[in-house]
Amino acid sequence: MYIVLERHMREGYFKENMTVKLVKPNKQSNILIVEDNTYVRNLVISLLKKQDYNIISASDAFEAMDLIMHYGAKFLDLMITDYQMPNFNGVEFAKKVKSKKDFQNIPIILLSQYNNLFFTRNKDNDILKMFNSIIHKTDMYKFLIPEVKDLLSR
Repeated sequence: MYIVLERHMREGYFKENMTVKLVKPNKQSNILIVEDNTYVRNLVISLLKKQDYNIISASDAFEAMDLIMHYGAKFLDLMITDYQMPNFNGVEFAKKVKSKKDFQNIPIILLSQYNNLFFTRNKDNDILKMFNSIIHKTDMYKFLIPEVKDLLSR
């Protein structure tokens, strides 16, 4: 099912006529995926689709912010974002989301191609503490679904 949102440009960066793909609507929890790489985004959607999650996807953080404001905090149960994206990265996206009172308790998983050593060395960084989980993209098959289930069960 595709829904076309016709939105006015706000703050100079939202896209008009965005296409939002909802996979298996009205099932279980609602998860927003923010990933600029089409292959990786479709892979994550496929993994979560097998678990019957309701998926909303965005190709960048600007599109995701528009979706968040459209659907509201009550609709979203979890967000999964890429670290490195054009315009602004996953950390900047998470900061913007967490700055909104209604969204502060929604868990966020960070996906990254950076090696685990980068995150291990920066684990005490307050910026990274806003993420409930950090998963290396090569480990998605092993860790993504268990982590999603764990975060949604809390």
